[in-house]
Amino acid sequence: MLRALFPLSLKADDGGRLRHVQRAALFSASCVIVPRAISRFERMWVPRTDKKGIEAARMSLVQESPSSTPGLFIEPGASDQGGFLNCWIWDPEDLPAAARNGGLLVPETFARQRARRMSRLVACLAGFEGQLWGDSGLVATRWWRGEPSEREWDEFVSGSEVTSGISDDGSVMATRRPQITSPVWRRDISLSDFGRGALETAVSPVQLLVVVGLVLSLPLGYLSGEALKVTSYVNGGTARLAALQVDAGDIADARRQAIDNRAAIESLAQSGNSFELVNVLTEIGMAIAPNRMTIEHLAYNKNAIELRFLANADVSLPALISKLESGTYLRTVSAKQNNEGRIVLRGEIDPLEDST
Repeated sequence: MLRALFPLSLKADDGGRLRHVQRAALFSASCVIVPRAISRFERMWVPRTDKKGIEAARMSLVQESPSSTPGLFIEPGASDQGGFLNCWIWDPEDLPAAARNGGLLVPETFARQRARRMSRLVACLAGFEGQLWGDSGLVATRWWRGEPSEREWDEFVSGSEVTSGISDDGSVMATRRPQITSPVWRRDISLSDFGRGALETAVSPVQLLVVVGLVLSLPLGYLSGEALKVTSYVNGGTARLAALQVDAGDIADARRQAIDNRAAIESLAQSGNSFELVNVLTEIGMAIAPNRMTIEHLAYNKNAIELRFLANADVSLPALISKLESGTYLRTVSAKQNNEGRIVLRGEIDPLEDST
């Protein structure tokens, strides 16, 4: 319903001033596009992709960010099952001056028309972005300052296949670099694509009154039951937001902490052995020794593990694979170094036989 009542127009920086690149409606609120050039894309696995999973992912990304107050956008999910969330993160200091007004921000990639089962090379507001799309949506991207060469495109595709597991997602893997395109800006972005507090952030009192007047002017019975509930909420929205604003920050912080703790516990519980993850990571660390690793991404369940890490020195991948496959906990191990020098390791967890 928010998608119909509160469509969002899109603005982009143009020489220090914000201009509309897509206007949804005359009285619509606006969100500002964050250029792909200053944002980083992360595809994070969570035990569930609904609001609880999004909150857990948000807290994890904020903790890992070098910025104390990073900008963050997580593509909405709606499932209590495990899966990947697409996340964009940026440093607010890198935003154009005109965009630092505390309004809603949306990543450029998310603001453009979506695709399915294809690869494309997009001319961005600045630079170029390679995109790989599967059945479930966007699965990998990379940004270049200048137009990428055939070799750079091939490295992007081959590296993405390892880091994102897109070979199982129905993606069309282009063997040659596609033609440059400029997808149109989306017209269906709304407040429902943002988290709690979006209504208060995006809609001014004047815009809220216009929407309330429009809703109340409709004939009785014109709106569905769900819409009537939204009408009632909007009618008293300003008073409710003011009453809740005082405690919202403390409540949100406590809830994020609880969700993060629960997600970690559930992830370990799914393995059937609370110490199995510790054993697997210990074995990987011993195989890499005497080198040390810094883990940047971890996806884990009772059947498999995917790990992306940075080693403090060169690691022989064939030797690493051999050590792990001859060890106790892993089998069918693969390892590859991506374009950024990170090692991406994937393997099946060997189920231990009960010794009792």
